[in-house]
Amino acid sequence: EAIPVCVNAVLFPDGTVSLHPSSLQLIGIRALTLGVFGYAGNDFARLRDQGTAVLDEVEVVVRRTGAWLGRHGYVGAFGVDLLVDEADVYLAEVNPRFQSSSPLSARLDAAMDRSDMYLEHIAAFLGLDPVPGPPLRDIVRSQPGRAQLMAYSTASVPRRLRTRRDAPREWSFQPEILPPAGVRVLTGGVLSRLMRDGPVTTDGLSLAPRLEAEVEAFVAWRFETPTA
Repeated sequence: EAIPVCVNAVLFPDGTVSLHPSSLQLIGIRALTLGVFGYAGNDFARLRDQGTAVLDEVEVVVRRTGAWLGRHGYVGAFGVDLLVDEADVYLAEVNPRFQSSSPLSARLDAAMDRSDMYLEHIAAFLGLDPVPGPPLRDIVRSQPGRAQLMAYSTASVPRRLRTRRDAPREWSFQPEILPPAGVRVLTGGVLSRLMRDGPVTTDGLSLAPRLEAEVEAFVAWRFETPTA
């Protein structure tokens, strides 16, 4: 099966493309989303497992995409979704915007003492010169191995944050962006973003069984179905 890859980049007015921490994209994971092709997060650790030749080809596709956007007058942040099938790299989608992976990508840039894509997006619009950067393969090998799991409500009825009275539990991830107490989250709405150190997938299409069970347990423990 092809592996989904997500790359973050910025296009400058002179045609230069700056590259930023990129990931295996999580798609259609049952514990996180209802959609067969639903976005479910990003694994910034596992992309380094791809060979140098594949990462170099990914970079070629991203730079060509940036050149195409530039010919159509675009400047600033963009993302490219690709499918990697062994040694073959296929362009799947172009996002002329920031992506859901962009905030974590920026955190990883900061951890490496690099200018992130938000700063470079501003620099591109201010007409500042781009700062030369390393090839994608070096960024991927150096970026911290963080991952984010996007947990959407897969229940057929609204959910809301449970008022906990028992002792807190320990998880292998750190929950973020929980909804305010009393707010009902409809089917398909975001329940939480779960941040984790280390890889969470091997193919972008599944989680390790233990981790998937832990995500399901967290959602059941943290959220309830209102009765009225």
